[in-house]
Amino acid sequence: MSSHFREIENRSASLSAIHPVQILYSENQWETSTEAPDAAPCGGGVLNGMALQNGTTIRVGPMDRKFGGWDNEHFNEDLCISETDIAKGMVVTFEAMARECVAIALSPTPSFQMGKTYVAHFGANGNLASVLRRHTSEKDSVETSVSGRVCDDSSFQSYWIIFSAGKLSVGMGTMPGRECMATLDDSIYHQLRPGQDAVRFVGLGNSALGKYARDLKVRNVVVSSCPTEITITEPKPMSLPVYEESWAEYQKECDKARQRAIKFEIDYVPPDPNQFLKFSEARKLRANPERGFITGIDLESAEEIEKRKRRRERFEKEGGDQVLQELEEDDGATKEVPAEQAWDKEDIVKEIRVDPPESLWRNCSDEQGEAMMTEVEGNEQESLVLDKIHIFAIDWAAFKQIRAEDIIDYFSAFGPKNHVEWLGELSANILFEDKYSANRALRSLSQQLPAPPDDSKPDFASMGWRLCIKPITKKRNDTFGKRGTYARLLMRTATSLDILEHKPTKIPKPPKGFTTKKKLGPESDLWEPKQQQQRKKKRRNSDNRKNRGSNNNEKDDASDEDMVTEKLNEGLKSKREGFSVEDMQKEREAAAALVMKAASDAVVEGMMDQEKTQ
Repeated sequence: MSSHFREIENRSASLSAIHPVQILYSENQWETSTEAPDAAPCGGGVLNGMALQNGTTIRVGPMDRKFGGWDNEHFNEDLCISETDIAKGMVVTFEAMARECVAIALSPTPSFQMGKTYVAHFGANGNLASVLRRHTSEKDSVETSVSGRVCDDSSFQSYWIIFSAGKLSVGMGTMPGRECMATLDDSIYHQLRPGQDAVRFVGLGNSALGKYARDLKVRNVVVSSCPTEITITEPKPMSLPVYEESWAEYQKECDKARQRAIKFEIDYVPPDPNQFLKFSEARKLRANPERGFITGIDLESAEEIEKRKRRRERFEKEGGDQVLQELEEDDGATKEVPAEQAWDKEDIVKEIRVDPPESLWRNCSDEQGEAMMTEVEGNEQESLVLDKIHIFAIDWAAFKQIRAEDIIDYFSAFGPKNHVEWLGELSANILFEDKYSANRALRSLSQQLPAPPDDSKPDFASMGWRLCIKPITKKRNDTFGKRGTYARLLMRTATSLDILEHKPTKIPKPPKGFTTKKKLGPESDLWEPKQQQQRKKKRRNSDNRKNRGSNNNEKDDASDEDMVTEKLNEGLKSKREGFSVEDMQKEREAAAALVMKAASDAVVEGMMDQEKTQ
């Protein structure tokens, strides 16, 4: 009979089944049983508790996105300790698989109570620290934090919480009290608070924020009263083994900051990774990228190459030539990029491109791509980073519209991490889980380059550069550009020198053809902006109008001068009859004569009338 059972996944704690259990504990034992034990363990005892039904997993979405904070969905009225055990305190054990921000609430009621509820955040701030907090108001809180990367999104990890006598302690592992990470001493509030405000209920939440916030899974949740014999070890920062390499240097700085805080009696503040890590490494640490899948097979090994060759020969013998041709034709929706285009725009981008050091040229172009390391001045090392691919865009204007999501989508078939290490306007690193996945992506998405067309061009092939088979394409419209924009890429295995030491202070001025308002391509670097084109057109039209006006004025001036000269030569005579000076003088003289005659006649008539009267 199989011992496997079907796993049940719920979307909230309130919908999950809770049942009573027995906890058998001793100095080296903490086990949960659904049946009453025959006897208590030696040196220990038995506790009553409540547990999530065996085989049930709760998938918790980001609270900020769905609820805006804690909600009744995150609590279950049965997931609590009994009222008679309140004075003893409580112990919570559980397993979680999360990228970050597993939030466990301890509350006096099955809901969040401001000022009364404690919350333990495991893997907060991008899985950089864990925080224990009790909010006294929306802005104020009593809290403590400890650095450490304790969440893992690929496997379930065990955690515990103990609340006793006003002290909240958290740790990792299956034994409560062992491997303690941090303790929040809130004993003063514990002494002053009334009995009804004692914590009893457990809430399961997800405090992840931002666009990369993901669901988390919680299972095997058990809550019980706290035994008086339990011992809690001295708190110390810790991190999962998978993060030890990237975490070691940051942890050293956190320890120094903690010692300074104790020495000068000030609050401990975790240091900013930018203060002591290289800029690219600090961004990666804060981003806490999701893992990609692992290929696990060296596809470039002699054995794998021979296997592929035999499979292809067998397939062709069975009449698969046509099928192979169709598969090759359907391999992409866009045309393949000719290898000769690798040297396009060399005069524009050569000052920005970073080639690998000469000591790695032979190794970069090696088919097997085995790691190589050489010493250089300053005790630094030049080496290949086989789980990274370095890309460089040939088309500047178009690539400025490309975002990290487009790059991840371009490599998505080969399991990249969801983090892009931007090194500049045209270059970036893509991260993979292992060297085989990176090598497979490089060989599948790019093509070998021939010798340079002339001596003035760089020998990309010897440097390890390869040209993309298909250009990278923008997948959706946004404020940065338009869907369908595409750019060609050079790519190679990354080196230890492909990293940003410091945050860039200046951004290079983009080419004239850059715009976010239209779809761009390789030819866009040579375009002129629409406004500039309009200004040039306006200037040309203005110049044309001025030229036409100048010519017309010259003609008008010439004709006016000729007319004046002609009139002066004609004298005051006019060609039109009746309008000459002589004619008008005659008219004036005739009119004056008539006036004089009329006046004379009037005088004569007046004199004659006077004589008649006398």
